[in-house]
Amino acid sequence: MDFTGKVVIVTGSNSGIGKQTAFEFLSKGAKVTLHGQNEQKLKDTISGFMANDINHDNIHYVLGPIQEKETQTKLIKETVDKFGRLDVLINNAGISHDGNLELHSTEQFHKVMSINVESVISLSRTALPELEKTKGAIVNISSVSGQRPALFWQFYRISKAALDHASKIMAYDFSQNGVRVNNVSPGVTKTNFITRNTNLETSDSQFKNYESFIPMNRLGKLTEITNVILFLASDLASYMTGAVVVVDGGMLLGPAIKKD
Repeated sequence: MDFTGKVVIVTGSNSGIGKQTAFEFLSKGAKVTLHGQNEQKLKDTISGFMANDINHDNIHYVLGPIQEKETQTKLIKETVDKFGRLDVLINNAGISHDGNLELHSTEQFHKVMSINVESVISLSRTALPELEKTKGAIVNISSVSGQRPALFWQFYRISKAALDHASKIMAYDFSQNGVRVNNVSPGVTKTNFITRNTNLETSDSQFKNYESFIPMNRLGKLTEITNVILFLASDLASYMTGAVVVVDGGMLLGPAIKKD
């Protein structure tokens, strides 16, 4: 895939899937605006990209909470001011929270929904006039958690289920503007999103436990997720909109099958 001449925004791009996605776009010729809330992490990310032969002139970054309208407006305006256009929006920023319905916290629930759902809709709306000019694409990053009920991460699961449906509604709505909207739902991928509150030993144990729930008997690699993201953003997927593409090693099918 070649993204030479294309301009991309990736939210939540200083770690994990977002960081790898930004790197893949840059390595394939795109100009990319990164986003995050920690400036030092973003600078470190950019330094890492440059160490891998990425041209600094093709990178811009914007700081700020993604749920705030000011940040959303800055992302679009500064990207177009610097690079002249916008072709692709990757809505990757998100948070988890182990809230549950029994111990309901309205404040926690609203925060998760605000970042994981409302900000995606609002930023996409803000970007729409620029994306309409280029007949561009939006790819939202969800999770198989939105399709699999469980008693942990309940608020997160609810938010991702809502995002799945919101993506379809946006796809239907934005089709009249010539803008495609698709959704990638990753399974368990080895990133610090899962293990950020644990020590290394616990992390390894967690990852091993997750493998038992995956028919392919392993966690996903970052590039296995980003390959799908880039495909959906490319002209190769020009007739795809409203899709929720699951990339989970078969996790939604059932647990790993043990051989006798």
